[in-house]
Amino acid sequence: SDHVELMEFFSDEFDFNDREVTALMGVHTLGAAKLFNSGFQGTWVSGGGTGGAGGGGATFFNNQYYINMASFNWTLAQKLCTSFDSDPNFDTALFSTGQTTGWQWNVVGEGFNLNADMSLFKDFDTDSDGKPSCTYLACPSAPTATVVEEFAASNTVWIQEFSEVYTKMLAHGSDVLQDVD
Repeated sequence: SDHVELMEFFSDEFDFNDREVTALMGVHTLGAAKLFNSGFQGTWVSGGGTGGAGGGGATFFNNQYYINMASFNWTLAQKLCTSFDSDPNFDTALFSTGQTTGWQWNVVGEGFNLNADMSLFKDFDTDSDGKPSCTYLACPSAPTATVVEEFAASNTVWIQEFSEVYTKMLAHGSDVLQDVD
């Protein structure tokens, strides 16, 4: 499943356990994916939100990512690349007719998630095109779903655990770093 692959990657590369991976992925409460960089388009947390510390939106570092993941009925979609023609940052002439983004989970007005994000909460496989094997409501809970719910319920708990795993990640393989003069 996508969940197993995500956890194996972070375990192999960084020696993270499932809880640490779930905490680290919360960094997606900030920022966005850009079509030309990744094949995906959207802001992970774009809605105003009502939870977390200070509400939601891609400029607040809080637990809104988890609140959204556990609170909405997410839909799966591939977006037509030419649908971004109203965005002055896109030259839609660079896309082929019918070209789409990768499969992504969406809630209008609230944000989007990649399969890696959603695999923290839902357990599914993907086909060769990256399409998940079930819908949000039909997918069973992932093994880390209770951790997602815990982080959704407490910004304080998530911030503490994120800080610890982020520090661990920064220290990974840094035995040759030197102070800059």
